[in-house]
Amino acid sequence: MNIFTDLKGASLNLSKGVCFNKIKVGFTANPFFLIFLSSILSLVIFGLINPDFLKFNVSQIRFGEYSIPYIANFNNISNFLQHRIGLWNSYDQMPFAYHILCDGFNLSIVKLSILINYFIFSPFFESLGVALHRIFSIFYPLTCVLVQSTGVYLLIRRFASSRWVIFFSLVYINVLLSYSMLYGTGVGDMYIYIPFLMHFLLKLFEDFSLNNFLKLIFTGAVVAYVSTIESLYIYQFIHAVLLSAIVVNFSRIKNAFSLFIKRPPSFYKISFDQFKKCLMVLILLCVILGPYLYLAAHNSGDYYFGPQKTRFENIFSIAEYFKRPIFYAKQSHFLANSMNPIISESNVKAWALDWHFLGVLTIFLTIVGAITFSDRRKYIFLLAILMLFLLNTERNAISLGGLAHLINAMTNPFKFAVYSFHMIGAMTLPYLLVSLITMGFSSIYEAVFKQRKVSGKQIAVAVCFLGGIMLYCGVFNYFENTLSNGLISYLGISSLVFAAFLAVWRMFVRSKTLFIKQTVLFSIFISWFAYEALAVSLYMRPILEAMLVHPLILNEAQRDLENPKNIRIHEHGGPIYYDYQNPNIYPFRYYFNSQIYLPMSGYFMTEVLNMIGSFVRYTNLERYFYTAFKHNPVHKSYQIFAEDGWMQRYLIRENRMFYFAEKAVCSRNNNFQAIVSRDLNEKLITVADNTLVACPDNLDDWVGKNLKGEAEKPIVEMQCKGGLLNSFPSTRFDRGEFVKIYSMDLPDNFPREISSTIFTDDAQFLQASIGNVPLRQTQGKPVLPMSFDVQNYKTNKLSIGLPLDFNEPQIPIQICYPNGPINGIKVLKYQPDYLEFLHEKSKEGWLIFHYPFDKKWKVEIDGRRTEIFKVNEAFLGFPVSKGSHKITIEYWPDTALRLFLVLAGLVSSIGFIVLIYFELKTRKNVTQNSVC
Repeated sequence: MNIFTDLKGASLNLSKGVCFNKIKVGFTANPFFLIFLSSILSLVIFGLINPDFLKFNVSQIRFGEYSIPYIANFNNISNFLQHRIGLWNSYDQMPFAYHILCDGFNLSIVKLSILINYFIFSPFFESLGVALHRIFSIFYPLTCVLVQSTGVYLLIRRFASSRWVIFFSLVYINVLLSYSMLYGTGVGDMYIYIPFLMHFLLKLFEDFSLNNFLKLIFTGAVVAYVSTIESLYIYQFIHAVLLSAIVVNFSRIKNAFSLFIKRPPSFYKISFDQFKKCLMVLILLCVILGPYLYLAAHNSGDYYFGPQKTRFENIFSIAEYFKRPIFYAKQSHFLANSMNPIISESNVKAWALDWHFLGVLTIFLTIVGAITFSDRRKYIFLLAILMLFLLNTERNAISLGGLAHLINAMTNPFKFAVYSFHMIGAMTLPYLLVSLITMGFSSIYEAVFKQRKVSGKQIAVAVCFLGGIMLYCGVFNYFENTLSNGLISYLGISSLVFAAFLAVWRMFVRSKTLFIKQTVLFSIFISWFAYEALAVSLYMRPILEAMLVHPLILNEAQRDLENPKNIRIHEHGGPIYYDYQNPNIYPFRYYFNSQIYLPMSGYFMTEVLNMIGSFVRYTNLERYFYTAFKHNPVHKSYQIFAEDGWMQRYLIRENRMFYFAEKAVCSRNNNFQAIVSRDLNEKLITVADNTLVACPDNLDDWVGKNLKGEAEKPIVEMQCKGGLLNSFPSTRFDRGEFVKIYSMDLPDNFPREISSTIFTDDAQFLQASIGNVPLRQTQGKPVLPMSFDVQNYKTNKLSIGLPLDFNEPQIPIQICYPNGPINGIKVLKYQPDYLEFLHEKSKEGWLIFHYPFDKKWKVEIDGRRTEIFKVNEAFLGFPVSKGSHKITIEYWPDTALRLFLVLAGLVSSIGFIVLIYFELKTRKNVTQNSVC
């Protein structure tokens, strides 16, 4: 005997004062089929209440929780296409390490599904950007629902014996409680792992065995790998469930603890098999979480968070916990918002900080489950709901809420992570209702289909509860002045449906015709479910309208109607998405600064501040003009940007990704300000190493002696290729929704590393005309007439959009493009953090790259490593001699981290799939503990 087997016996047999009846529950339905069928049906029902959801030509990638994994998938795909796991993002000007530490490598089961389906189906699309939009729109919600359904199935089969109860519960939960995830507005794929954690946690408390403990630990590591920081939000939720489970099982835990301290030393011996299991899980944890620890150790000093305090300061201080502010929802709004599908404008603006719509049916089933279901485990969920409800209060309140915060502060090691209500309240509450709803379904099913008697007192209590709640909601909304026709209709019809249900229920109690009883009750439930689904659609519409379209984009679109560019706004003022470019294009895009102008020429576009991604070859400088804070850190080299007006002036003027300067001086004596003020940055830079370059006291005298003549201006030789529209090689015609689109092969000598851009100043490198009419540049599929795109929409293609009524006579077209290297650069090889190019100059000088200075950069000139320097206060630079040189710039080479990241992702995903597979295949009967 050893510790684990003895504790298992103690947990099951040494309870005092409580009688546990073991009820054997068998399952004859194939769990895999049940999960798949319920998931598909859920998506179909959701598509019926939101038709855009099933439209293949409408992207469901919305601003919110969808955009995070969407951009992460772009990063992963871009890395894979370019044969390397990049650790540097030259467009965010930030190491990927920071995003990996915060958001995970995103190679979870869901992301893995997107990547696999992308590589399978993308050959059937004509644009990489369009392919990922469409594939992501389909497989992201499908995989999320499949994974969530699997976890919910494992959880609720502990409380339900009927396959029909489980099936209907899965559909109900996916449609009515997961709409935020499907709409992409509030719940990312992190939260779909919550049911698995709850399942293994309950399993551990029902059977204190080593196997259950290791399964819980491994699942937690998988969740932490998906998103390290957000996993701390989930832990806050799990912590509430853990404390509730301890309270409910206190007598069993006390007896097990007594046995633990009273047994002789031999009791604590662990068998060799148990040791092997522990060692195996420990190795898996090291593989999964090792890359995070390595990144944290090597990047802890690379970021600047601004003057604000971060959540990671004084993390163990209880006093500090109570000092920190918390964003919370009004408790008085809980029931009203839960049963009110019409939300006020103020709630729309703070959708993540207020209670979400649940519906009358959800409240009713929760009450029925809490009152009628004979299983003491229901108190775990009820206590957890109460704790999360009380944690949604001010932290300094002398109340029950203050007591809940005190308990949380003293017991939760990750209490510092959460400061906003939506992290642990509105987003996680539905997962606590999952089991109670299933209990409610089970009670009704047993009463109607199994003819099991239900206590009249219990039904009366449930009716009084729901009736009181509905009365409160009506009175509350009357005084809050949020009454509307939709609200009156919803509460009125819900009341009638509820009354009809009670009437039918009373008839059922007395009726002996089982078939009629079951049919009528089933019809009422289906009708009620359909009505609640419509209410979800009604609830989400104002939220989507408020958050999907950035106000700047809408305002600019309205102003641009008289002179339309390449804009398309979907129905209902819906989202505008930006179609990302192909990966193999010129890496030296000029900077884009939206403080100067707001581009509106994308076929798809997210909000202005989020126009980023590995398929986009520009850098949005606007982000660097804002003060860094805890949610938007910058590289430590950039911390002067927000406060230094000279640096901002320099960046706005010098908007190239790199340039060449002749001379360098030290950074002392305000030399940088003098250079910017005199517009000398084309010829002169500053270097932080004062021993390497001159450090004149009087810069004017030094300039007069050392800088002669005008600065060398960038020279781009242009050539034009002409021909007839119907005589260009490989011309292909598509009839679009608004235009005719002609696609043709680019000329043989066209530089393959460049593409059309409407965001940056290098748009002048590409020009096109048809007849005597110049064409507008677009970036993505042309959707308005008289526009053209070069290899963004189709690789190595010129695409032209013409009016639908355009005839094809002998009209000449012409495209002008660079002839030869651009600015003395010829790109040989380009990857996210590896660049190889030829550089040729007739004089020696310095190459300045607008990458933040970081010692992890490695530069080689003609195969020899050269030292890098901090130039112009923040950037990467190095000297070059005259002539032609082969130069490579690489971020953090010679590290095994790239391999470890992929290995960790595969181990976590495959290991979790194997674990869940065997968990589903387990045919052991589930034991329910019911109170005598």
